[in-house]
Amino acid sequence: MTTLDYVDQFLAEWRTARPDLDLQHADMLIRVIRLGGVLERELIKLSQAHGITSGQFQVLAALRRRYPKTASPSDLSRIAILTTGTMTVLLDRLEDKGLVRRLPDPNDRRRLEVELTEEGLACIDRALDERVGRLNALTAMLDPEESVAAGHALRHLLNAIDASSDSGD
Repeated sequence: MTTLDYVDQFLAEWRTARPDLDLQHADMLIRVIRLGGVLERELIKLSQAHGITSGQFQVLAALRRRYPKTASPSDLSRIAILTTGTMTVLLDRLEDKGLVRRLPDPNDRRRLEVELTEEGLACIDRALDERVGRLNALTAMLDPEESVAAGHALRHLLNAIDASSDSGD
């Protein structure tokens, strides 16, 4: 038996208010939006527990993925989907906390590179351990087949959206 959730109620209300709307496949995407909100709120709470913001978490995580390599502020902006102005403020705060260090680019004096400090590495590793543990606990609520099927369907949808965006649609 399927248990009804918030999205089922949401869609039922829309079917009553606007029966002309074709909501046949909206449930999956509305659930993705709701899940994204839950995960973002959890990331904010986790980040605060580690003395950083969720944006700072994203920057530290981007640097950690490349560690021990550095990254330019513009690369970090692109990866974290933040404006360069926002990135400057985030890097200022992270540098004030001793979590990152800005270094001159050895190949171009006009550019800077950002690296994790030892303290930054320790901070993001602790936060990542918690974040990944929580994500694994959440996905463990699904049967392995459900998890694989959901991942496949969402990958297919995102690839189709990306392809559509790349073609100028």
